Amino acid sequence: MRTEALKRGLILLTCGVYGNVIRFLAPITIPDAHFAEAMEILEQSVAAARQS
Repeated sequence: MRTEALKRGLILLTCGVYGNVIRFLAPITIPDAHFAEAMEILEQSVAAARQS
């Protein structure tokens, strides 16, 4: 899923023993539009990963 997000322009950090934890590091002052765009990309990436 991290690769799918990267293809769409969203950089995610993964962690955990199995790499199954997503770390989303956004500044406190992130504009709502940027956050909404990131969440949309994340949703698309999860959906694409499910289909694989």
